[in-house]
Amino acid sequence: MPNVQRSIEESIESRPLDKPDDHAPIEQACIPSAQEPQTGTQLSQPAGAPDPQADSVTFTAKHLQGGGEPDLLIQSSDGALFHVHTWILNGASTNAFDGLASKAGSTHLTTAAVSIVDEAASTLDIILRAVYRIREWRQDPSTNALIEAVDCFEKYGLSPASYVSAVPITEGGATRFPSENRSPIFDALLSRAHDDALTIYALAGHYDLHDLAVAVSEHLLSLKMSDVDEDLALRMQTTYFMKLLMLHHERQKALKEIVEPPPAVHPPTPGSGSRKHDDIQLKWKMAVANLIWDADPIHGLSVSDLEGTLEAALEGEHCESCRENFVDRIRDVLVKWECVKTTID
Repeated sequence: MPNVQRSIEESIESRPLDKPDDHAPIEQACIPSAQEPQTGTQLSQPAGAPDPQADSVTFTAKHLQGGGEPDLLIQSSDGALFHVHTWILNGASTNAFDGLASKAGSTHLTTAAVSIVDEAASTLDIILRAVYRIREWRQDPSTNALIEAVDCFEKYGLSPASYVSAVPITEGGATRFPSENRSPIFDALLSRAHDDALTIYALAGHYDLHDLAVAVSEHLLSLKMSDVDEDLALRMQTTYFMKLLMLHHERQKALKEIVEPPPAVHPPTPGSGSRKHDDIQLKWKMAVANLIWDADPIHGLSVSDLEGTLEAALEGEHCESCRENFVDRIRDVLVKWECVKTTID
């Protein structure tokens, strides 16, 4: 331990703590320019410790808030240093950021002010950006890092609902979450929903992040519920598992009700009598049966896929009136299917 302590002292003494302009705007201080260099030398690591990561280029000794310099150093588990303000951590946290911000703050950072945490730099960076309300990401965070950060919020006395939030807008019965109305972490998670929807939905359910669950559920329309393993089902909790199950059930029921009625028939003509009409309606019923009983999930059936399936049933020779009735029926189906809800309640 003496060697580690000496290495920490030497590392900190080698870091210049130049006092920046006290009148610099807060937003500018929060987000350093692209030209700002990374801060100095890495802390020496004990034998067997993970390789040190680059120190934060956002949370540096020059990172002013309210004209004040950082008064606490936090070291990630992989050796990166973050210069932070105890008054900001205390203002955001219900437990003094797991007790770290209860230490007497000082702008003369010494070894006593260095706090080593269990989280990696990538995770700690996300947590601190949430606390400081910094919207920009210097590096695009991974889904795993975002989820790990949210899982750490309660440890540091932070409310997940406060930092993973959005203000929804409802138009024509549909709910949207405009990017300008999303918190940074909400926005980052939603942008990854196309590839990691189920994992993110489980996170939302676990912390009752309803708006995130609603936004992500639209990406789970093609999910087979049998693919939800026990761990994910337990993590998302019963309420959100049932919400997803009901969404699938209601969409399947709605599709069946929409497509079952066959196209209208016109009065018999010499070239198109009851036999031709029966043929048209049989083709429609077969197409509908394939849609409803197909082995693949139908819940995520797109309008274009639905149109293609029904149009294929019109192949063959049919009179103009039969074709018009068939096409009108397809249009009616598409309009109604497009109105069926695509998200959980």
